[in-house]
Amino acid sequence: MNNKRNIIFRRIGLSLAALAVVVTIFTVIANVVVERSTRDRIYDNIDALPHNRVALLLGTSPLNRYGTPNSYFTNRINTAVKLFRQGKIDYIIVSGDNHTRQYDETTAMKDSLMAHGIPEDAIVPDYAGFRTLDSVVRAKEVFGCDSLTIISQADHNARALYLAEKSGIEAVAIAAPLRAGRLVRVRLALREWLARDKMMLDLLVGKRPHFLGEKIEIPQSPSNPYAPLKEKLTQYIADKNARIGIAVLVNGRYSVSINGDYAFPMLSVYKFPIAMAVAEYCRMRDIDFSDSCLVTAGDLHRDTYSPMLKKYADVDTASITFDELLAYALQQSDNNASDILLNCIGGAASANEYVSATGIEGVTIKWSEDDMHIDVSRCYENSATPVAMAKLMWTFDSQYNDTLSKRIKQLMESCETGQARLAKPLIESNAVIGHKTGTGFINPDGSLMAVNDAGYVHLPDGTHYSIAVFMADSYYDMEHTEDIIADISEMTAEFITNAN
Repeated sequence: MNNKRNIIFRRIGLSLAALAVVVTIFTVIANVVVERSTRDRIYDNIDALPHNRVALLLGTSPLNRYGTPNSYFTNRINTAVKLFRQGKIDYIIVSGDNHTRQYDETTAMKDSLMAHGIPEDAIVPDYAGFRTLDSVVRAKEVFGCDSLTIISQADHNARALYLAEKSGIEAVAIAAPLRAGRLVRVRLALREWLARDKMMLDLLVGKRPHFLGEKIEIPQSPSNPYAPLKEKLTQYIADKNARIGIAVLVNGRYSVSINGDYAFPMLSVYKFPIAMAVAEYCRMRDIDFSDSCLVTAGDLHRDTYSPMLKKYADVDTASITFDELLAYALQQSDNNASDILLNCIGGAASANEYVSATGIEGVTIKWSEDDMHIDVSRCYENSATPVAMAKLMWTFDSQYNDTLSKRIKQLMESCETGQARLAKPLIESNAVIGHKTGTGFINPDGSLMAVNDAGYVHLPDGTHYSIAVFMADSYYDMEHTEDIIADISEMTAEFITNAN
């Protein structure tokens, strides 16, 4: 009897072991197949993401099991908002579980998107997205999407992309941030591996969504309401004897770009991204702008534009706060102050690395002010596209609200230089403008190397926009060149005010 019992237990054990081996092999194969077929279609960088008319925002609860805000939900919402504001998508399907009145992912996502300024007519609710399979298949069969941008965390995106591929949808995905400790990540990875097993079995047996229902048509992409502004500005600069680049972002959403992807010399406009890099340097070291840099007489060049020399020309050494140096650099465009700050944070390479880390491509910081003074051709290598600078201004204005960033905004909003440029038509309107100018050398042929202005604007009606106007190789005098920038600013503000 004992022998029989041992044989039965042994057979059960062997069967369970064999089952475990089969499940393990199946899990490994499923995950390898999913990863290999989708990894090239998951993006981390929004700027590199191609445009799709529709995004599929996959649902999760706004609260975690402890009743506190769910970072998965928050990060997916923030990613969707960024995509919409940067013009990467035109509509967002919010697809989630809505099985009870007390648990309604779809409405929570819709409400959160609207609270972030996404218009209601750009949000398409899908109340039957009970599972990822339901959400993806319904996007195709109910909402008629042949292409999609999927928004979730990276691991979840891979499964959704695989389902999209099997459903005949051309899809890409953007990875929303995942902030979790190592143990949590391991637990989530195991859960995702098992979810992929379930997905493979569902596909094998031809599993269908719980509900389909009547087709719902998503309108064609809305036209850019600021296209007439682009046409007007294009006509205005057509006969100008200068290279002009313009970029405008309105509420982070619609953009006007004229020569917006061409690189222009930034000149002192680059003191703005340097200031952002200084703030990051201080944040990482838990120091404040009230802390000081040690400045020696050798740091103060006499043959450059430097209002701070009035105070510090005769000192051998001085401890000058970051705040004072930033005030000189941003408000008075002081070249010595800019170089001292640049040296404090590790030089031009460090500032360039910081800007690259923002994910905004098209801004290059290679040289200091002193370097450019030694060889003026280097001015062309410290460059930015108008689109990149407008994006950087918009991002800074809308997303950077810590104490250090607020101080930089105060300095830029009380800038003393360039009042005849972007700010000129706004002075009497009670608009708020934070901006940074740049002015270059005179070329051998008598043209102005560059006269620039870039900034963000808050109109009295609550509309926010960012704008970058770069003028290179201008054959007009300074006054006329600045008048052109002021005219562009006036036309932009007037059109946006009337449009809203």
